[in-house]
Amino acid sequence: MTDRGGRSTRLAATAVALALAVHPAALAGGWVIQSTPSSPGATNLVFGVSCASTSACTLVGSAAGGTTTRALAARWDGGRWVLQHPLNVPGAVATGFFAVSCASLTTCTAVGSSAVASGADSLLAEGWNGKTCTIERTVNPAGSINMRLRAVSCSSPTACTAVGDYVVGNTEHALAERLSGGAWTIESVPLPAGAKGGLLFGVSCPSATACTAVGYFTDSAGTSVTHASISNGTSWRVEATPNPTHQVFSVLSAVSCYSTTTCTAVGSTLGATGPQLPLAERWSGGRWSIQPTPAPKGSSEDQLQGVSCPSAASCLAVGSSGDASGSAMTLVEAWNGKAWTIQQTPNTPSITNTLNGNSCVPKAPCVAAGYYLPGYTLVERN
Repeated sequence: MTDRGGRSTRLAATAVALALAVHPAALAGGWVIQSTPSSPGATNLVFGVSCASTSACTLVGSAAGGTTTRALAARWDGGRWVLQHPLNVPGAVATGFFAVSCASLTTCTAVGSSAVASGADSLLAEGWNGKTCTIERTVNPAGSINMRLRAVSCSSPTACTAVGDYVVGNTEHALAERLSGGAWTIESVPLPAGAKGGLLFGVSCPSATACTAVGYFTDSAGTSVTHASISNGTSWRVEATPNPTHQVFSVLSAVSCYSTTTCTAVGSTLGATGPQLPLAERWSGGRWSIQPTPAPKGSSEDQLQGVSCPSAASCLAVGSSGDASGSAMTLVEAWNGKAWTIQQTPNTPSITNTLNGNSCVPKAPCVAAGYYLPGYTLVERN
């Protein structure tokens, strides 16, 4: 499995002797690591989390063990995290989630992909009604060889939009599907004129008739640049996004819309000779603009993978920060309506700690989720 930003999961050359759960440890700034279960005997990778309240959160990802990869999910009940039992596609050798959205205390939708032994992929969407999980019928794009749903946003228990990508030939195509009336349908997502392909990594729907999706597309010069599309509930249109100058790759990996007129997207940008830097853009006043984002001192590979905005003047973004030695530590940045600042966060003793998604309930703590190598769930709460 790969993360939502397209980066291949980095595996440690040698195993790190770590316990299955990390006990809570307070750190300056208020962040603590929560004890979380991991699927035993498997490499656990967590990519998304969604909280409907302070006592109801769900994280999702995948658990690879032996010759199979299974869907992974865990639920926070206000006192502890407990592994759930999502369904795995019959006959599939690999099933995994990339994102989850919980529209109520007892309604969540998770999306991802599954694959059979031949390598053929299929889209995956699974619903949870508070008691049981159900695999939902998605529509696979015709003629595609690789496909996945990377993000989902549900404006209500019965209205969700999921985005991702698929490949036809050697060309990547942006993908969107909408859940309405109990059925998923494909929606046409345009890319800018001259684009050679593109992907969508994040989506946020503040209402049933307003969704914003972000990702990147490859322009006519072969440069990967930021991309945003907006849906009115019926059709999608391209919305121009700025890009940092003199960069060879810029991507928006996640987006959070507090309202239909205010959105924040985050990702990363890379120059020809490095370093890779965090990137944030804000939609306000009818246009996107780049926001200055700090990078940790001495880092060379920084990326923001998730963002959640509990108010119009408050956002929290999460990701990872790497250095020249190849290690990676958690990265959290907060926006207070005027500027982004780095928050101090805890890490396990592993050489790789990453946060891939986060969820903030208004006027309540935020939850960030990811994993640490060699493959255990990681959840932090402030």
